[in-house]
Amino acid sequence: MADPIAITGGPSDAELLRLVYTDDLTGLYNRRFFSKYLKQDSDWSEGAPPIALCIMDLDYLKRINDHPRLGHLAGDAVLRRIGQVLRDGAGEGNLPVRYAGDEFALILPNRTREEGMAAGERLRKAIQEDPFSDANLPDGLHPSLSVGVALFPEDAKTGDELVDRAAKALYYSKRTGKNRVTSAAAIAGRAEVA
Repeated sequence: MADPIAITGGPSDAELLRLVYTDDLTGLYNRRFFSKYLKQDSDWSEGAPPIALCIMDLDYLKRINDHPRLGHLAGDAVLRRIGQVLRDGAGEGNLPVRYAGDEFALILPNRTREEGMAAGERLRKAIQEDPFSDANLPDGLHPSLSVGVALFPEDAKTGDELVDRAAKALYYSKRTGKNRVTSAAAIAGRAEVA
């Protein structure tokens, strides 16, 4: 059987990289890109430039997916729109990622905590204000975004630690009302975060 890629001339190297590192549904970078960036492309040595990280979770997607009139097609429409909002609002040089199902990340190289918090708040507000027209959502069923922000080197010394600290800040946002942005520094040392 003939190889379909060979028959068509095959994709270019740039196209292959796009396929490998881009999420099909949202058009954002994917988890593979995220892992490569943190493990291979980032400098975690002492004195390296800072990296802010926002880990974000879409609130209420399960309610949309499980809704008898809406279902997963509406959920996919919401995720596509989230991808567009994150691409448009990420800011120059920042890297928006679909981290997992309804979890997203924004990598902010060489940015401060304040810039990370401002980006998280800007995206949270954009999601809150978006009409999600393509999803045809009923009144009272609107997604929101919970965000956790951490900074290298103040909150973490490695990529794994940075993800962990931002995730803990995200979980704090979820547990304390959702639709909010929490800094890892603001919850450092709190027993209920673990």
